[in-house]
Amino acid sequence: MAATVHRVNGVDLIALSLPVLAALSAIWATDPHGAVPGALHVTVLALVFIAARRIKSFTPFLWAAVVGLLATIVGHIAYPAYYGGWGNENFATLFVIAAVPLAVHLRGVGMAVGALAVVYLFSINESRLDLAAVAGWLACWFLLTPWTRRKWLALGCVVIGFAVVAYAVLQRDVTGWAYRVEMWQTAWNMFLHSPWLGRGMGGFETDYLTFVSGRQDVIYNTVYTPGSAHGDWLQLIAELGAAGAVWLLTVGVVLPFHRRSADSPVWPWYALFGIFACALVDFPFQLPATALIVAVSLGALCPVRDAHRPVGYVGPVLTALAVCGLVWASGMALWG
Repeated sequence: MAATVHRVNGVDLIALSLPVLAALSAIWATDPHGAVPGALHVTVLALVFIAARRIKSFTPFLWAAVVGLLATIVGHIAYPAYYGGWGNENFATLFVIAAVPLAVHLRGVGMAVGALAVVYLFSINESRLDLAAVAGWLACWFLLTPWTRRKWLALGCVVIGFAVVAYAVLQRDVTGWAYRVEMWQTAWNMFLHSPWLGRGMGGFETDYLTFVSGRQDVIYNTVYTPGSAHGDWLQLIAELGAAGAVWLLTVGVVLPFHRRSADSPVWPWYALFGIFACALVDFPFQLPATALIVAVSLGALCPVRDAHRPVGYVGPVLTALAVCGLVWASGMALWG
């Protein structure tokens, strides 16, 4: 992935403001140590985003997604209980949803693997997150293509169809949705209590018992745990408040649309819309693989325009070194 060196600019500083906010949240968090893993996580993602803005060719990254899709599908078929090495059908689904647009962009072999992955989502994998992904992909298509009367009619049919399917899914998995609703209500209670700066990174898990209401089924369940809100958007405002929401709105929506041009790649949009839709009911931003794709996709949509001296692989190498350093530092902080 050829990259170029650029001076740090305003977009880079906006990206770095989230790690700063996350780190500072330890000051007002109930458990300051609980903010450390989350702060390190968003720091790595911010650095990946900054590096991705300077990458000129994403072909190796796209092919890595193809390899990952094949490994997931073959692994799941060979050892169904391990879900392709992900250990959970939802985790495998989130990666496939994020990687499919990258594979399809390559055409040829990549498109064939992407089509195989879609078949895998709907026929082999047991997760229902594929419905959220389809909703996200359709929303992306509606927004990025010219609007016509037929598109409005198609949109109405799609909304009605998804409402029917969602109702059917809800009837089949009442327990799973009941746990999610409990966690969503708890996250909302946290936001209402600390709307501006939130409860601090990691605060959802730390403060769960303080803000939970209702039957508290999650506490006594052996499968669902309150470590995540199973809804990244709600968990974001619960832990970082309105400040975190403004940051994500700026980097995730305003900047990509503001910098959109005729030569902007399409694959990042579909990857982001699929994952953003899933983030309504699960936690893709907290999984390393899907979070990495989100950071790279955002970087591809917000490229640095004022190119300076070309230097090959400096951007990815520096990012890799930064990631290794942060992983080592987090290990020392937690277990040293």
